Amino acid sequence: VKTEHGHRNTSKLEFPNAPESLHSMKFAKALVAAGTSTRSIATEVMGDRLELIPLDDPAKAPVGGTFRVRVLFEGRPLQGLGVEIGDGITPNQEAQIARYVTNEEGIAELPIEKAGLQLIVVDYAAASPHPDLADKDLLVATLSFVILEKKVQ
Repeated sequence: VKTEHGHRNTSKLEFPNAPESLHSMKFAKALVAAGTSTRSIATEVMGDRLELIPLDDPAKAPVGGTFRVRVLFEGRPLQGLGVEIGDGITPNQEAQIARYVTNEEGIAELPIEKAGLQLIVVDYAAASPHPDLADKDLLVATLSFVILEKKVQ
């Protein structure tokens, strides 16, 4: 909540007249290669409130190619949402972050610009199902994996 003394990690139960309040939730998946394919339970729908589902096998994603993900909110595809991809290390100004918009099936196609760590991030604000605790929910989902150096043929 935002108070007259700054932000506090609490709810509207303690500050019922707070001018701003949110409930932050984070969901993460990390795919780890175990041989030639990374297919695992992490590539399946887990049922998180906000979820990134890889549609391509990261072990086969070449540098210079693309990687597709589906964004689900409460099990339904989200259309028109911006998805980011980076290395998780290089700092970027918010205005400079490229975002790849999801289509009607919730699918975004992301460029693989270099080998190494890939960190895919999507965030979404939704009305809180508990308005007595927070005005909105801010959800963030991440998907991370490593791509070895391979060129598009």
